Amino acid sequence: MKAIKKTIYEWLLTFSMKKSLISSKKLERFSFVALSELIVAGTFVYLIYAKTLVATDAIILITPLLFSAGYNLVQTEKEKQNNKKEETNE
Repeated sequence: MKAIKKTIYEWLLTFSMKKSLISSKKLERFSFVALSELIVAGTFVYLIYAKTLVATDAIILITPLLFSAGYNLVQTEKEKQNNKKEETNE
């Protein structure tokens, strides 16, 4: 129960100017990635079920996921570096 309260508290802090463990940027990235993965997974299941999945379709579906994964990694690293700089400045 304590963990749930802390999670809700941290989530509420994302809407304020106070520092939180969960940032709004991370929430936005997570929701975008989760939605895109859900769409791609649904498309894969449909194409496999219909037995029309070919290599070209698989490549077309996987490429945006790889790009978004790379983008998320780069943004996370930038955020970590900015946080380190802020901590050293304080």
